[in-house]
Amino acid sequence: MLSIPLRLALGILVFVVVPGLGALARRRDHPTQEPRAQVPPPGPLPAAGTSNPSPTSALSDRPPAPGTKAEPSLPTTGPTVTSTTHARLILDGQFAQRIGLVSALRELDVPGKTVRHAPQDHLITALANVLAGHHQLQEISRGDNPLRGDLSLAQAWDQEQFPEVSGVCRQLHEADWSQAEAVREQLRRVFAPYISLCAGPALARGQRLVVDWDLTPKQITTEAKSEPFAAYGHMEDGLGKGYQWAEVVLRGSGPDGQDRAASLGGFLCPGNTHPDSCLKRLQAITEATLGRPRRRPELLGIRLALAQRQAQGRQEQVSALQAKQSAEQTRLGTWTSQLPAIEERRVGRRADQQALLARDERAKQAAVKHLAAGQKRLEALRGRLAEANQALVRSQGMVDLLQARLVRLGADNAALDAGQEYGVAIEVNVDSQFGGSEMVAELREAGYEVTTKAISPATMT
Repeated sequence: MLSIPLRLALGILVFVVVPGLGALARRRDHPTQEPRAQVPPPGPLPAAGTSNPSPTSALSDRPPAPGTKAEPSLPTTGPTVTSTTHARLILDGQFAQRIGLVSALRELDVPGKTVRHAPQDHLITALANVLAGHHQLQEISRGDNPLRGDLSLAQAWDQEQFPEVSGVCRQLHEADWSQAEAVREQLRRVFAPYISLCAGPALARGQRLVVDWDLTPKQITTEAKSEPFAAYGHMEDGLGKGYQWAEVVLRGSGPDGQDRAASLGGFLCPGNTHPDSCLKRLQAITEATLGRPRRRPELLGIRLALAQRQAQGRQEQVSALQAKQSAEQTRLGTWTSQLPAIEERRVGRRADQQALLARDERAKQAAVKHLAAGQKRLEALRGRLAEANQALVRSQGMVDLLQARLVRLGADNAALDAGQEYGVAIEVNVDSQFGGSEMVAELREAGYEVTTKAISPATMT
């Protein structure tokens, strides 16, 4: 998110600086190997009426080539020129100060004591390390191109010298979620004008704003024990341990009219996170930055009517099963009451009444058989009735959920009407892993236009 406007400034500054460098190169008598970037430290401006020392004086100290007229030497007084290998990052730091990013980070209430560096300096150093493209914090102090040894770079980020990596690590380790949210809020405040600039052309033409909701896997080493929220899930190369980075990106337009993407925000999830669990937060980030689209409660009314009919069908099924269960219990009671009567008749028979005794025995066996079968049917009915009751509870819960959602959508539209606003037209492009007919239906009811990769015949695009 931070590199978008910083690199925009880089392009503008390079566009201004390169012609000047070309003019300096044309004044040189003999082409030589291009030197490293020279960055003068900030110093006082020359007094009025004095000449401004040229940074090319070092180039004119060589003796002229034979047969050429020597140019007059230029004054050598002025600020000392230092070398740097972080020219782009210096421009990033100067632009970060210009847009108020550095001052916004310094306004944060970060716990910690100040010895040589304030706690906010550690956060700024960590940001510079990320923009430098480093993968580890230790590259602040160590490695082939450490940041701490470059004093010109530190001055560009409003510090005399970057702190040691140990202090940065301690500061980040002690940070909690409230401090992270405070940093996020400051970043949102600083980049709000840039987001408005990117969204402005489409809004002025009455067009829809197009945003992308993405889940990007961030795999880590499986041996890492300092990643408490990492989990095994689908990564780029298959199953692995890591995170999922959920992000909202606006497809906006830059000042030059060219397409320019701008990150609206994001959050980190465990590697086994299901995409559906990210939808609410992605929607909240989108609407907090761009505004709220006008809801479509009429679409939700269709789903609510279907859910109500389904719940009614479940209720009728439960009632039918309850009737069957009652009838089966009645039959079981009948067979149960016949057994004592049959046994009483059999006991009252004389020994020579063999035919009647045999008939009583057959009647008893038939009653026992019917009783056992009835018990099985009753147990099956009880199981079916329990499943039907659970389905009824789920259906009724869905009806209650949709009714509450319908009330919220109506309240959102009422708030727009109270502010005399129509709402922002937003189109959402989602990854195929978000795909699902219910997800698409919810987004459309919330007022979004949805574009997604079809993963099943039931998925709308």
